Amino acid sequence: MKYVNSGALFSRKKTSDKAPDFGGDLLISADLIKSLPRDADGDIKIELAAWVRQSAKGEFFSLRASAPFQPKKEKEDAIPDPWA
Repeated sequence: MKYVNSGALFSRKKTSDKAPDFGGDLLISADLIKSLPRDADGDIKIELAAWVRQSAKGEFFSLRASAPFQPKKEKEDAIPDPWA
């Protein structure tokens, strides 16, 4: 089964001091990528959430990717303020 906008990081065997401790994959949908705002350099930011899970082979991190959180704008009053 394919889990879009999710992935996992598993512990890796260290082969050198510079080798990563964890490795894995993250599958991100094209729709999510298209919907993300870009900064002045054209870069995008993706928010990641992680959960520690247990499998038969040991602990791993379960990942979820999403657009960065943006607080909702406050609703304006239905009646305009004549004094503003």
